[in-house]
Amino acid sequence: CVSGFEGTYCEVNSDECISHPCQNEGLCVDGINHYRCSCQHGFTGTLCEVEINECLSRPCKNNGTCLDLINRFICNCAPGYYGSLCEMDVNECETLPCLHGGSCINRLGGYLCFCLPGFTGDRCEVNIDECMSSPCLNNGSCIDDISSYKCHCKKGFIGKNCEINVNECLPDPCLHGRCIDLIDGYQCSCEAGWTSSRCEININECESAPCINGGSCQDAVNAFVCTCLSGYTGRLCEVDIDVCREPTLNSVLCYNGGVCVDGPGRTFLCRCLAGFSGQFCEIEVNECNSSPCLHGSTCEDHINGYTCKCQQGFVGRSCELNYNDCLLQSCSPGFLCVDGINNITCL
Repeated sequence: CVSGFEGTYCEVNSDECISHPCQNEGLCVDGINHYRCSCQHGFTGTLCEVEINECLSRPCKNNGTCLDLINRFICNCAPGYYGSLCEMDVNECETLPCLHGGSCINRLGGYLCFCLPGFTGDRCEVNIDECMSSPCLNNGSCIDDISSYKCHCKKGFIGKNCEINVNECLPDPCLHGRCIDLIDGYQCSCEAGWTSSRCEININECESAPCINGGSCQDAVNAFVCTCLSGYTGRLCEVDIDVCREPTLNSVLCYNGGVCVDGPGRTFLCRCLAGFSGQFCEIEVNECNSSPCLHGSTCEDHINGYTCKCQQGFVGRSCELNYNDCLLQSCSPGFLCVDGINNITCL
């Protein structure tokens, strides 16, 4: 008989589908001396061996994460979005997040509160303390109110901020200040940097330890100077110098595309790209250390990946699949081909 037929009179068309060559529940359609695989939804290839990745088209919007499934996909949405494709923006204003009469404006992935006078914060939850600026003078007591304040003045002073002295002064006894008349006495209001009953003592501004981050303080008249440790600057040594932005060092701190992140003082750390590690991202990670290649295959390390060189008879990224040798070899008519490892058996 010619190829594709059998029987006493060559009257029988050989069934090439008898070896079930179609994978993933694909339907085998027999022809004359050949067959064709009709694949289930979600698979393609001559033998229906390739799963279609629906995530390749990047269907998920607004930074949603795509999870590929068989013949479909699922989008895991970023906060503030919903919908099958993460295409819908959540209206956070529906929950009335803005407090104390604040107005809510919905934004993509979030919201913005416009606060009434006297309030602040992301949700207008903070009552602004107008007393923080110490508006009440001459030892007056400040009482905070909504969008305002009130001063309770000491005896002898009036005004919104207790700024008016209602008394007269004796001949001035104050050395570095002005005299404020009191009942049966006087009080000196010293110039900045001076203190004591007659304003004769220079205030040591360093007593409050204003210099931070280990800086040393030198006192002056109504002033002080901070000498900062290496890695800090600013009037109070409050500014941590970003060593990552120093032009003489920026090109050598982190290797292999690592991103430099500034730390306290002269310290920093490197955030490495995938495939690298080490304090300075100087070490390439060997992905072959986990022995990902199966069935005696050889692992070849790459940057952030690896390649498996498979033994004959195996295929797949990790050589995990036994290749169907019946696709390359065939049995004599009337025999069934059974796949082995790099060989076949005819039954």
